[in-house]
Amino acid sequence: GALVSIDQRTEDTVALVGGYDFVRSKFNRALQAARQTGSSFKVLVYLAALDKEYTPSTPIIDAPISFEELVEEGQDTKAGDTPETKTWRPKNNSGKFGGDILFRNALIHSLNVPTVKIIEKIGVDYAANYARRLGIFSPLNMDFTLALGSSGVTLYEMTRAFGVIGRLGKKLSPVVVRRVVDNSGKEIAKDITLDQRFKTELGRIDEDFEQRRQNYLKAPDASKEPPLFFQDKEQMIKPSTAYVLTTILQGVVDETGGTGGAARALGRPVAAKTGTTNGYYDGWFVGYTPDIVSGVWVGFDEERSIGRGEVGAKSALPIWLEYMKYAHESVPPRGFPVPDGVVFANIDNESGRLVSSGSKSVVRQAFIDGTEPGSANTAATPGDNDKEFFKEDMSE
Repeated sequence: GALVSIDQRTEDTVALVGGYDFVRSKFNRALQAARQTGSSFKVLVYLAALDKEYTPSTPIIDAPISFEELVEEGQDTKAGDTPETKTWRPKNNSGKFGGDILFRNALIHSLNVPTVKIIEKIGVDYAANYARRLGIFSPLNMDFTLALGSSGVTLYEMTRAFGVIGRLGKKLSPVVVRRVVDNSGKEIAKDITLDQRFKTELGRIDEDFEQRRQNYLKAPDASKEPPLFFQDKEQMIKPSTAYVLTTILQGVVDETGGTGGAARALGRPVAAKTGTTNGYYDGWFVGYTPDIVSGVWVGFDEERSIGRGEVGAKSALPIWLEYMKYAHESVPPRGFPVPDGVVFANIDNESGRLVSSGSKSVVRQAFIDGTEPGSANTAATPGDNDKEFFKEDMSE
């Protein structure tokens, strides 16, 4: 297992555990193990979608879909042969489909099919670039499986990315050494960050991001780049976008059907996400309070199942919870700060519309100003009302 914990305010690395016995294994699983992230990666896809006209109340059709692609020609392929295709039919973990579901609830319930539909609509390149903006530097699978966590990413990257969201879009560079002095009191080093270990990987991303930021600031063109580049180069995403996503991740913990319900035992506001990979090979839980962001991964070095039913909520969350209880012992509870550009609305949790007398389930949800239900600026629902977006599985 591995654990990474960072102070959201000071950027200090509070704890970093790369394994249980350094003598037996010097492999640091927190920094060196790139593992499939499962559903924890969905957070970055949904975050990106909020800046692509999706809102928490956007309806998505949770119904069977299929994708076909040509199989690459092999050495045995003969001229004139009909190209072979393979079919991918993503399914939810339950094996069931629920019909219409709101954007917010698709993430809270960690549904696969709506997530694939979202990345199909916003684009794999856009989602990947958005993840890079938050500090994900490991190689990514540039296909729809990216949304379901098929790429190998380190716990450090995932925890850091969640921390950027918790910091309302501000860049996070975890500090491991604040200051080093010699025996005469002379300072010989200061503010050494974990980022320095990945200077090459992060440097390429930062350089590309800065170039695009400068180009956008000189000649902003919303048709080419979304308004995600700011005068402050430490601002990675809009504070309002980060906050709205945080409120949805709070639902993962607080609402019925959320996959991280056990984290409520921390007794303070928590935004978090579970992650589990196929065959129960990896268990993840990454979450944050207004004060600390922490991530936990559990698995074997040589990939194999950690046990049937050992999902992230069962394997990683208990470790996260016990650690976070200790880390917050002297920290008074407080709520997540609300930035400018956010409004709240009471919505019907089934239709996504403003509450009416017939609403059976009501939730108070944050929205980016101008996107709340009933707003004159509310964008049209992207995709699912477009018949081309719904791919019916014709073979079953």
